[in-house]
Amino acid sequence: MQLVSFVSPHYAPLQWVKTLESLYSTPDSEVPLVLSNQEGVLLPQHYLAKTNLQLISVSGYGSIQRKDIKILPHRYLQKCGVIYAKAHVQWSQSSLSGRHFQAQCYRLLHLILAHAQTMLTYTYEHLHQRKTVTGVLSQQSSIQMQLAHSAEYIAMASQIQLEEVLTHGQQALQMIQNALRSLAKLGGGRSMLQGHAVELHYHVELCKSLFFRRASDAISKSY
Repeated sequence: MQLVSFVSPHYAPLQWVKTLESLYSTPDSEVPLVLSNQEGVLLPQHYLAKTNLQLISVSGYGSIQRKDIKILPHRYLQKCGVIYAKAHVQWSQSSLSGRHFQAQCYRLLHLILAHAQTMLTYTYEHLHQRKTVTGVLSQQSSIQMQLAHSAEYIAMASQIQLEEVLTHGQQALQMIQNALRSLAKLGGGRSMLQGHAVELHYHVELCKSLFFRRASDAISKSY
């Protein structure tokens, strides 16, 4: 276990399927509300057992049943307990869905930020426990600079406001990815394993492409 984990009281490996469950849960309904780019959905795999799912996109609401879903094989996502699927959906346009979708993307951004902040914390604490002949790793100037850059990227990404998330969310996610690349280098081989910085970087890229970029393009076309 010592070889694959970080030495930190704040160490918490990423469980992306639980992140999606948290994002899609709704306080007033047992039916999850799932983000869609109007072509497909990103789902916890166990949602396939549900009789129906409610969807939200930037321009409307929809619902699907298991028979409406065509799973696209993806070994890495399935290993994480997640699937991406094409879905045949009858959309109902609504003036409310745009703001609702925006709020969900804002929640997603902040869930990702929380993961990145946790990774920054436990990477620093791990390095603070490790020593070389020149001293504690966390006190070396090159490492302090990389940690500082990571913290700065995360702080800048957190400045995005709700009303900006669909137009500037991609930039915020890119800043988080910049931070994760630095943290992956600092964490070494551990960061390559499931549940760490490299995996989060992958999920951020997928969300950026599926939801934020598509929404930004749709907004641009509406002008």
